[in-house]
This record gives sequence, C-alpha cells and structure tokens, in this order.
Amino acid sequence: MNRFAMVALALCASGGLAQPSLAQAAKDEMQILRIGKPGAEKARVFGFWKERIAVLNKTALVALKPGQNGPFDILWKEFKDGDATIVASILFDGGEGGCEMGPNSSSSTQSWAANCPAKVVTIAADGAQSVRNSRACFQWFPMASRDDPPEPGERTYASYDAAKKTVSLGVTANAKFVRTCTRNVKL
Repeated sequence: MNRFAMVALALCASGGLAQPSLAQAAKDEMQILRIGKPGAEKARVFGFWKERIAVLNKTALVALKPGQNGPFDILWKEFKDGDATIVASILFDGGEGGCEMGPNSSSSTQSWAANCPAKVVTIAADGAQSVRNSRACFQWFPMASRDDPPEPGERTYASYDAAKKTVSLGVTANAKFVRTCTRNVKL
C-alpha cells in the first residue's frame, strides 16, 4: 500500500472515531411546551411531569389563579418504534433539585441550563408505560420576548437509535455541540 493511501485510510478511520453520533439535524430539534399557556395540560408530555409541575406551582414567583400553571417550560420530542411511542422530555425546573442555572449573569458564557430533570417514556401499544429518568441540558432562551424562538444556533436536540434502543439528548451553543451536555438514555 502506498504512503498516500495509508495516510488517507488513517485520516478516514480517525475522523470516524472522533465523530460521536449526535443529533443536530433540524428534524431532531425538540419542541417547546409553555406550561403556563391555556390548554398546555392537554399535551401528553404534560402528564409525565404533572406532580413536579404541581410542586413548582406552589413555589412560583408569580401569583397564579386557581387551575393556572406557572411560567415553566418542557422541551419534548416524540419517536415511533413499531407500535411503541417514545417521548423524550426535559423540564426547565428552577426549583430545588431542578436545573443548575448557568446563564444567569452578564459575565456568563454559558447559554444553557445544565442538569435539568429529563424523562424518556416508552408507551406500548396497550398503553403500558416505562419511564427512564435522567438529567439533561436545556437550551431555549430567546433574547427578546419569551414567546420568540431561541437564538440561531442555540437549540436542544433529541434523536432515537432504534437499533440501540437509545435516545440521545444534546444542545448547541453558537451552532456548536456542547459535548458536556450530551446524554444517552437507554430504554
């Protein structure tokens, strides 16, 4: 084998090993559920967090009307695997035991909240549910109105590998993956 071919083969092999399988396509972007919006409790993912939301509502910093939920958010993504539905979700939780707040000062270079509560729920065709609890980063902080989309390059992603039965969660900051935020949750 000539020298050029050996170098090319080595570069291809090392490049393949250095690239983890991370979700970052637009189709992998998680959706946001604004819990404080009317009708949010009808979303399937709301039910997975119902008890925690009740606790957060009791300690909310804003006055809530009866039946109203606080200004909390859930990022979520749904996948199909045969007859099963897999729902990955991350709760932006500022309460005790919730997220580690990173983007909270003018000198902070971190734009995401770390170590937020996450769940991956597998729903079988008969309705039986299996829950995997985890922790993940949460990236969805618009610079203007809370109802605006996040800044370009600031996203939270989820992907599902059916062969490995694994959901991968991750965030980007400045359009680059934050490796410390990558979580793989085995079903």
